[in-house]
Amino acid sequence: MPGIVAILVTSGIEIGLLTQLGVFKTVIGLWVLVSQQLVTIAILLMLVVVGSFIFAGFESRRGSWDIWILYYGLIGLACFLAIVAGLNNGLNYDVKYSTYASKAAIDFLSLQYLNGAVVSTTFLLAALFMLSDPRISYAIGPDGKRHLYMHSKVLGLIRLLRRANLGDVFRSRRRLYDSTPRPSVDWDAGEGLDHAVVSKNGTLKWNDRFPISSPSFLAWTSIKFLLALGIASLIASDVALRLNVIQNYIRVTNSSWIAEIQKYFAILGVRLGGNYQTSPLFGVDNAFTFEVFALILSLVGLAFTIIGIRLGISLLANATVGLSARAFGMSRRALSNFFAIIALAFLYSVLGAGSWVYDVGSSFILWTLILLLAGSTFVALFTRSPRVFHIKLTRLKAVGILVIVILSVVTLPAYASFLRAQSGQYVNYQWNPAYVPTIQYTRWAYGVDNVTPAGVSLINSTGPQTNVLGHVRIFTQEAARLNMKPLVGVNWMSLDTAPVDIIYRNGTEYWVSILQLVQPTYGGDTDVWRTQHLLLTHSEKILAVNAATTERVDAAKIWPLTQTPQVYYGEGGLWQSVDEVYLNIPGFTETHLANYSGPPSYSGSPDYTFDGFWRYWKFFWQGRLDFASGNYGPIKALEFRDLNNRLSNLLLPNMQMDPDPYPVVDPQGNIYLLHWVWIDWPSPSGFADYPEHNNTSILRLFSTVLTDVKTGEIRGYLYDNGKSDYVTSFYRSMYPKWNQPIPSWLGDQLRYPETFFNIQQSVYNFYFQTDPNQWQRNVFLQSTEDTRFIITPLNGNLAWSAVRLVEIYKSPSQNLAGLYVAPAGTQTGHVYLIRFPEGKTLLGPTTAESAVSTDPTVKGRLTLHPEWTIGNILLYLIDGRLIYVIPYYGTVGNLTVPVMVAVVNAETKQVGVDFIDNPNLSSEVAGATTKAINSMGIATGTQLTINGTLTYRYGPFDKGGNAQWIIGITPTGGTQPIQILARYETLTPSEVYTLITTPTPNGSISVVVDNNFTLLKIQ
Repeated sequence: MPGIVAILVTSGIEIGLLTQLGVFKTVIGLWVLVSQQLVTIAILLMLVVVGSFIFAGFESRRGSWDIWILYYGLIGLACFLAIVAGLNNGLNYDVKYSTYASKAAIDFLSLQYLNGAVVSTTFLLAALFMLSDPRISYAIGPDGKRHLYMHSKVLGLIRLLRRANLGDVFRSRRRLYDSTPRPSVDWDAGEGLDHAVVSKNGTLKWNDRFPISSPSFLAWTSIKFLLALGIASLIASDVALRLNVIQNYIRVTNSSWIAEIQKYFAILGVRLGGNYQTSPLFGVDNAFTFEVFALILSLVGLAFTIIGIRLGISLLANATVGLSARAFGMSRRALSNFFAIIALAFLYSVLGAGSWVYDVGSSFILWTLILLLAGSTFVALFTRSPRVFHIKLTRLKAVGILVIVILSVVTLPAYASFLRAQSGQYVNYQWNPAYVPTIQYTRWAYGVDNVTPAGVSLINSTGPQTNVLGHVRIFTQEAARLNMKPLVGVNWMSLDTAPVDIIYRNGTEYWVSILQLVQPTYGGDTDVWRTQHLLLTHSEKILAVNAATTERVDAAKIWPLTQTPQVYYGEGGLWQSVDEVYLNIPGFTETHLANYSGPPSYSGSPDYTFDGFWRYWKFFWQGRLDFASGNYGPIKALEFRDLNNRLSNLLLPNMQMDPDPYPVVDPQGNIYLLHWVWIDWPSPSGFADYPEHNNTSILRLFSTVLTDVKTGEIRGYLYDNGKSDYVTSFYRSMYPKWNQPIPSWLGDQLRYPETFFNIQQSVYNFYFQTDPNQWQRNVFLQSTEDTRFIITPLNGNLAWSAVRLVEIYKSPSQNLAGLYVAPAGTQTGHVYLIRFPEGKTLLGPTTAESAVSTDPTVKGRLTLHPEWTIGNILLYLIDGRLIYVIPYYGTVGNLTVPVMVAVVNAETKQVGVDFIDNPNLSSEVAGATTKAINSMGIATGTQLTINGTLTYRYGPFDKGGNAQWIIGITPTGGTQPIQILARYETLTPSEVYTLITTPTPNGSISVVVDNNFTLLKIQ
């Protein structure tokens, strides 16, 4: 009784305190609280019951009651730990709930628990586990009184083995001279229900009944409840999610569960009838029906598993006693259970056969399973009858039965294999019924049915080649990192593991990095907690370099920043290891740069505020009594500061986010990290990636999500993926706040998610192929190199795009077969596969790199400079030719700089090269690719020489961190000036000097321009 009182007091304290928190004032929060309390009560009850049983034994052996002091002490400690764990867990729930309610306008609890469906499903599944054998009987016990009994297979098996003399039978050591026979097994058998085996009228029956009031049954019930709740909690989220997905689409389409189940069994009936021909879109059209039955089948499988475990335990008990005691009745029941388990496995397979992929032989395999099901079911039922031991089975009859069984099982699969081997009927027997529907389904499932096949003309440039060459990327990501590293300047921000992202702004590519917040440590640190939670709260620096010219650029010239960046939320570093900081604490000042411009401390709203009892509880356990006692008033906190973790808490199961977010900025100068989010839903049928089934997902690009790096506010924008399937429909319904148009300023900064792009490529490399002959010849593609974001011509205009090269599948020559192009900006979502004509020989990137390293000019220079390292291999279309651009890097002082640019003609294998004499001169770096291409004898654009007078000069204007001028030159003998664009990064210092010192309106000047009247050279 004292233990029960302690449990009730513990539960009352927890409920009284936790209901003060906002999260537990909601309906779902109360359900969560109830479920947690049930688990706590079950654990404590098990400790009370088992402990009282054990300590009662100790008391009887010792003859002293003082042992109960230890018992009550342990119960008290367990209750105290339960209170601590419960309050900490409840506070964590409230922190999450409040944070996402204020910063994302999303009810975290409703999202996580699917509006309560997960909780109700958990309780329902746990109840089904607990009542897997609900039989209750009223029988006379050993005391002569009637008691309520329930069945327990596990306890029955334990009692059977514990009460038998197995220790004597299987004793480990026997002396060599001990010739006494091994004793037979003595089972605990008798007429009463207190025996492990009930013996009546000369027959034995395994007894698995127990009084429901017995300590062992109560203890096992507590353990069973915990196991049931644990197993239910593991699978409830998946079951509830699938149930909600189905129910949502049934409501959207005005269908019903009965209609979908009937449709499934109609499909199964057609398959049983031998019909294997289907429409190409069969898998797509019936995907939802297969999803409905997949859920039903998983629940049936769960039920079969529980039944199978119970039958297995019964089989073990009956077989053990039956074989050792020659109790044929028990042996017969064991044999029946064995075949019943086999029948369950066959029945499960037959029920799931409707979603198989069928060819000419599949129906024969299905009928084989049905025959095996019928046979195992017949044997399972027949062996339950005592007549089975009275059958006289001669050797001839036994051989005859065995032959019939083997022929039944072998003949149909053998005939199926024979039909599949008919090569002349491959298209009709296998390709059309099996491969065509699976190709269409896999393309639909991975969203690659919208990939547009295209020719090389798509990336032909109609303008001068200087437009392309002026944007060729020279710096790789790692080279940019090493180049920017000397600019960090302080020890509490770091570039070492900070992400370095490529972005495209104002027609220019930049490598940018938000410096990571870190703490420099040493052995004498006295209060690391204060430093990490109060002083080092945010990062304040963003570094950037021009990817084409390697020139360092102020971030304020790329984005409209009006203050020093204040990055309170980021990736890795202290944001990840210390995901909670406290703000506006009197006496503590946040760390700033010397030239910092902005508010002295965090000026946004906090994620959570600790006050009252919960402030004391929070900081007491951290040993911060000054915070706990209220010396600083309510404590404002920022939570979940690592942006990847912050967003992942908001994602439902089967949602993925791009692991490489990148920065975007709105017109007001607010900085965000952009994550792409997509759905990765398991396919409900065998139609995905047949027959290997390596890619078995339904992939849907879902949304772009912005997280403000200063305030932590989260905004989502649903992406229109052009699909209205059941998966997309449900997930969109769960994020109504994200159903808003993408703002125009963001549309220009979008780019296709790289990881998602790579997944789609890996699928489309095979599933672009729809020709059966080419499929059998393995005419597929394989990706090479990594996906690169580069500026490339697209339909006559320059577009920043994700580009991935592909080679012929497993080709020893490693020739280039094509490339994927996914334009960015407002065209994000379009994907093109440009394939080169079959038989056209184009070097792949590996061969191109080899061509450069073996070129005599390059080889000689690399011999002199073995420390030079190779950069990314990029492919551009220049003057109608596919040209690889390969930069090399060296070291000048503590900087990594470009020292050479090599180019390779992919068709002719011709190599061109330019050695950069002054890598610190951005104009020389920018023109290196042009010079390398010119060295191959390829003109890079139409050029025009203009001699005359400098009539006007406007500028300089800032354009993407570089200076530009608009000048007018009146040609000699002309009357009207010609307007020309001059760009600083393409001119030498002497040319810039001439440009800005030539007097207007009559200063003489001679220039070279392209046919867009962009200044190339001042003579």
